Amino acid sequence: MYYKLLIYMLVVLSTTFAVSGLNINKYFKPNRIWEARIFVAFLIISISHLVVSFILNFLEASKIL
Repeated sequence: MYYKLLIYMLVVLSTTFAVSGLNINKYFKPNRIWEARIFVAFLIISISHLVVSFILNFLEASKIL
């Protein structure tokens, strides 16, 4: 159980680090900082969920083999 939490934390941190290198503000209208921040938060959550699901499914499949 604790390994899932550890995987989630590591993936969220690495995704946050990776997304921080993107310049998202140029895709939004000027002075729309909060919308850009909310978009980045949803982007981080969705990418993290996909990566963690992949890792957990991979670990589960490797136990079967």
